[in-house]
Amino acid sequence: MKRKSRTIAIVLGVLAVLLLWHQVFVMTGVLWWNAPAPAERLPGFAAIRLPRPDISLVDLDLYMSAHPEWRPQ
Repeated sequence: MKRKSRTIAIVLGVLAVLLLWHQVFVMTGVLWWNAPAPAERLPGFAAIRLPRPDISLVDLDLYMSAHPEWRPQ
């Protein structure tokens, strides 16, 4: 009799785990028969092409004489 109740308890435990496992997939919506079609992959954007900045107004020799050592803040 003890063996029969143990078997019933194991079967009920396995069924409970399977039910909980099923509920997780139902709640997250990833059941394969309800899954949406795969998304279409769009091509990436083209790289941004920025014009080179005008640095003709910068006098590097004057800057380097005033700041002989570059120290970032």
